[in-house]
Amino acid sequence: FQDFATAPHVMVGGETGAGKSVLVRSMLASLFELAPQNETEIVVCYCKVSADFAAFKDRPNLWQGRIVSDAEEAAEILSSFADEMDKRYRLMEYGAKDIAEVPQSARPKYTVIVIDELADLIDVSSDAEGHLVRLAQKARSAGMYLLLATQRPDAKTLSGRLRDNLPTKIALKTGKRQSS
Repeated sequence: FQDFATAPHVMVGGETGAGKSVLVRSMLASLFELAPQNETEIVVCYCKVSADFAAFKDRPNLWQGRIVSDAEEAAEILSSFADEMDKRYRLMEYGAKDIAEVPQSARPKYTVIVIDELADLIDVSSDAEGHLVRLAQKARSAGMYLLLATQRPDAKTLSGRLRDNLPTKIALKTGKRQSS
């Protein structure tokens, strides 16, 4: 058990059948139960047509009340959250070191962005990884956190800049030792 704010960005890696989606669903269940609904929004992008995350579709703090399953739309959403991060930084211009120091009346909701099947998203959109790198570098103090899952979190799939900015890594069973 750990507060997401102390493990701000998480990468889960593991081969097919290793339990990535099960782990991510368990983490989501905890977030939906424990995070204050009026202070937290959770964005779930699962770039596969599947019912794996359907159990969360009626949660009140699910972003826009839906699971995003289209990779191109997910890439556009990442772009909008990178812009949102910049707006949040403008809120902090006058001395706040993170979003928690912004007055409650002006403070936006904390945002957790969950992407399962990350490699599929990166294959579809050449811009997605750039937005993720920006978010991974700066989003934590803006109250935005990443939870990413992929089969191969290696250099062929993800850039070093992205991997280096995801400080919490969970390695499940992988095909190659280098992938873990």
